[in-house]
Amino acid sequence: MAKETKINLEENMIYIVSNQKLTPMNPPDGGFGETIIMWQNDNAVHATTKFTTRIGENRK
Repeated sequence: MAKETKINLEENMIYIVSNQKLTPMNPPDGGFGETIIMWQNDNAVHATTKFTTRIGENRK
């Protein structure tokens, strides 16, 4: 039997579904960065989030 859940489509978020559980991943602090998901035996087991700090704006 399928399980269902609701998510908020108005927020920027990554969701991981693994072992019938939904795990939300917050964006990196400051808005710049990357999230790496590690898999083992077809299941997401670890997530690493790295953030980047921007120096200056619109540099030419």
